[in-house]
Amino acid sequence: MGPIISFRMVEMTIQFGMCNIAPFAFGVYGAFLVSTINSDLEGGYRMGRIALESMKRLNAFEIIPRLYSTIYSMASETVFSTICHNPINIFTDKVSFVDNFIID
Repeated sequence: MGPIISFRMVEMTIQFGMCNIAPFAFGVYGAFLVSTINSDLEGGYRMGRIALESMKRLNAFEIIPRLYSTIYSMASETVFSTICHNPINIFTDKVSFVDNFIID
């Protein structure tokens, strides 16, 4: 049931435009791509990056816990893929993002 809902959310985002919950839809779709059914690590990585970048552009900070738990916890292959692509930047990006969020 989860993949069907995420597909529908992505489809509605493409059809009607972005909203604050759209990055979560991209994250769930990325988690589905890296699942054992598909094993598309590159596609999951790309969708995870799209989810994070669209969250920043939309200033949708209310979905940070939901999006991070989807991308970095539920899709452990995405974590591995992200670390392989950005071994240092993954941690420095999080620290600087949290510092900027707390200071502002």
